[in-house]
Parts: sequence; structure tokens; C-alpha cells
Amino acid sequence: MKTLLKLSVLLFVMIFNSQSAQSAICTALGNGNWSNPANWSCGAVPSCGDLILIPAGMTVNVNTMVDLDENSSPACSTATFITVFGTLQFVTGFKISLACGSGVDIMPGGSMLPGGGGGSSNWLKICNIIEWKTSNGPVIGFVHFGSPIPLTVEFISLSVNQSQNTTNLTWIVASERENDLFKIDISTDDVNWINLDNVNSVGDHNDEYTYNLEVENLKIYNQTYFRLSQTDKNGINTILAIKTLNVKKDQITLFPNPINNRENLTVSVQSSQQINSECFIYNSAGQVIVKENIELEKGTNAVHFEISNIEQGIYFVKLSNVEQTQALKLIVR
Repeated sequence: MKTLLKLSVLLFVMIFNSQSAQSAICTALGNGNWSNPANWSCGAVPSCGDLILIPAGMTVNVNTMVDLDENSSPACSTATFITVFGTLQFVTGFKISLACGSGVDIMPGGSMLPGGGGGSSNWLKICNIIEWKTSNGPVIGFVHFGSPIPLTVEFISLSVNQSQNTTNLTWIVASERENDLFKIDISTDDVNWINLDNVNSVGDHNDEYTYNLEVENLKIYNQTYFRLSQTDKNGINTILAIKTLNVKKDQITLFPNPINNRENLTVSVQSSQQINSECFIYNSAGQVIVKENIELEKGTNAVHFEISNIEQGIYFVKLSNVEQTQALKLIVR
């Protein structure tokens, strides 16, 4: 039930902004007749251009002629959208006619059922075309009739890349209608999110547009999640995409290990950036016995140490300013 509710909210977020200011969202409040104003959240029988929702578990009986098309009196030229999570039950002899551009979605778990007559005793007509009639039998979701539902944002792609100390986010959209802004959130576990930044919409458009966001000195962990969402002018937020940025930690190896105290130790570092570092060798008591300043280039580095004056035993090697989670164990023989 919660999932269906979320889907219904998302659906109406997508279509509301494309409608005129006179449009109403009419949600069925319980089992009842289409013609009963008290059965609708908008306080009236749904009319031309409205957004109509029948929630799961509720049945609305079409007990009247629903004429919301160009041939009606008064004529209706605004698209009407009907979304059925529950049941749309026709009473024999009654029909629904909607204007061009309208759409009807029978969602998963929802249904549209004919009355007791046959042939065309019931029908659903959109733009003077009969999309369904009684002789076609019951409709079980998911089934779509009519025009596609317009989106607030037609989203194409999101990419996230890191270069030096800059994290670059790029997203592309095909169109926007009544969109206010984009939100970029960040997480290290895909559960707990914090807002990284917001980017204002460029406004309504029907051609492809690319947004860019650069964030300096952003700490990127081994796996970091980025979430892009849009907020419409009614303040309702819809998630568009989630991307994961995997960052390889700097790789450090010791060779040879174990090592004889007559050999030179090589510390190999695969560095993700050019940086100044310090190499420390600790004894088992935690005392620093070797400390060397080193300059790491981006890529593979090999640093050599003379250890002929180091006694046999167990030691630990650690570098500063690199993504090394723990000291490496070194055995001197």
C-alpha cells in the first residue's frame, strides 16, 4: 500500500505542472459514484482538465455520461488524466469521452470493469477514438490508454568524475516544465544523505540542456553515492538518478618482505595524485627509527631505503598524506 501511494504521488507530481491553473486534483475518497461530489477530494465532480486518482482498494462507479471532450457542451479542449490503482467500474450504458491529449493509466493492481451489457454499452473514448469498449472485456493493470503523461523533467543522464581536487557532476535533460531547481545529495552508505548543493533550473525548454556542477576539495571515500533530484514549483521533490563514484586508494607495497638487514628496502607507491609525503618506519614499541621526506608523482613511485643499521625484528611502515588505512608490517631478518 505504501508503494502504491508513493507511485500515485510521483505520478501526480509529474503531470500537475503541465496543466492549467484551473486544473484540480480529484482523488476518490471511498467507494461511490462518479457523479457524487462528496466522493471526491476536490469537492466537485471531476471536470475538464482535472487530474483524477482512484486509490488502491476503492471502487468508483461510472454512473453518468462523462463528457470531457471537444464535442461536449461546454466543449473541453484541455487534456484530462485518470490514474486507477483501485477499480473503475462502469454501469451499463454509461461512457467516458476525453479530449485529445488525455491519458488513462490502469496501474498494477488496478482494474477497469465493464457493466452487464455487451458490445459498446460502455466505452472509453479519447480524441474521438474508442480506446476500449465492453466487448474487449475487463482491463487489468498495467495498461495505458491515450497520450503519454507529460513529465516535469525529461531526464537523460548523470555522470560523476573526479579530477585532481575537483569533483565534476554533469546531468543532461531533454526538457523542463515548471521545474524550480535540482538538488544534489551525497552519501557514503546509500541510506543517510546530506545536501551537497542546489542548482536553479534554467526555466521551461523543449531542447536538450546540460548542467554542470564543480565541487572543490570534496572528500571522496572508497565508495561515495551522489543523488540527483528535481523540485518543482510546488515544492515537491522527485529523485532522478543515483550514481556511485568508486575511488581506488593509493596502493603501497614493500619489497622484499621479509628482508635481510643487508638489503635495501623498496617502498612502491601507486599514488592518485602528485603530493609531498613522509615515510615512517616504526619499531614494535612505536618508536620512529626512520623518517624520510619523499615527493610522490601521480602514478607509480619507487622509494629506496638503506636498512643495514636496523636490527632483526618486526617493524611497521606508514606514509603520510596517502589513502593508507593502516601501517604495513615489515619483517627484518
